[in-house]
Amino acid sequence: MIAIACGVSSAISTAFNAPIAGVIFAHEVILRHYSIRAFAAVALFYMRGVLLSGKLAGKLKLPLWAKPPLAGLALGLVCLAVP
Repeated sequence: MIAIACGVSSAISTAFNAPIAGVIFAHEVILRHYSIRAFAAVALFYMRGVLLSGKLAGKLKLPLWAKPPLAGLALGLVCLAVP
């Protein structure tokens, strides 16, 4: 069920260019479970991660072309750790 919700969330996010709305839609309609507390904990970590990655990318002394592959590698490692 979670995989279906992830697929629906990504489809809504892509089709309407609205990532947060896709997540909320998947919670409300597909999972039939919407908790402000759960959503706020995820949103907090997401925003901190975005801000931290921006700061780290600015501090890296790498050529501009090397930063996207490094970000892809980091994402791949995270995807391996989180099923």
